[in-house]
Amino acid sequence: MQHFIDSASGQIYAFDEDVEVVQGKDGYEFKMASGDKLEVQCTLVPHEPVAPSQAEIDAAAGAAVRAKRDEALAETDWTQLPDVPAATRDKYGPYRQDLRDVPAQVGFPYDVEWPRLP
Repeated sequence: MQHFIDSASGQIYAFDEDVEVVQGKDGYEFKMASGDKLEVQCTLVPHEPVAPSQAEIDAAAGAAVRAKRDEALAETDWTQLPDVPAATRDKYGPYRQDLRDVPAQVGFPYDVEWPRLP
């Protein structure tokens, strides 16, 4: 895979190995194996992609788990409304607290123990 970046927009383009890249006087030309020229309407320069760091991977995993947790909280928001019987609020309260505590779990974000709905 060959990577190029548009120097103006920052958009990254990836071309399969069957695309021939030829550097000309006005920039790069891209030709398909069939000989057809790819029309590129921007200035592309070679780009070497950078793999995400472990911290970035961990942050993305944490964000995904928090999103799932937030969804579970939202699904039970109704249980805490003032017109809901106290027994229902009390039943769901610990579950909702356990959801809020998910990011504090020792294995977070890769080994999460999800609380069960009451």
